[in-house]
Amino acid sequence: MPVDSAALSPHALYVAAGIGDSLVVMAPGGTRAWSHPAGGRVVAIAWAPTGLRIAYVVKTARGSEQLRTIEGDGDHDRLLDGAVRSVAPSWRADALAVAYVGAGG
Repeated sequence: MPVDSAALSPHALYVAAGIGDSLVVMAPGGTRAWSHPAGGRVVAIAWAPTGLRIAYVVKTARGSEQLRTIEGDGDHDRLLDGAVRSVAPSWRADALAVAYVGAGG
């Protein structure tokens, strides 16, 4: 299956993948847990160490890149920054903060 990006959850219980214009989370056997329309191509993904949140970068149709977060069950998608670079974000060990590269570097 062609994907733009992918990341394993902690303990490899799930994989999150950018497929088309969606963020898709699947169990290792390929069963789809949930899918969320991302509004563009998902180019980078990072699971929080707790597995409760996902940070991801979306390249929109207008060419801008956004950093978004969503809960591990597919609820509460939120825009964090509307101008970032296509670099995978990184969660702090306690999952209370995420580091990323802004549009200006």
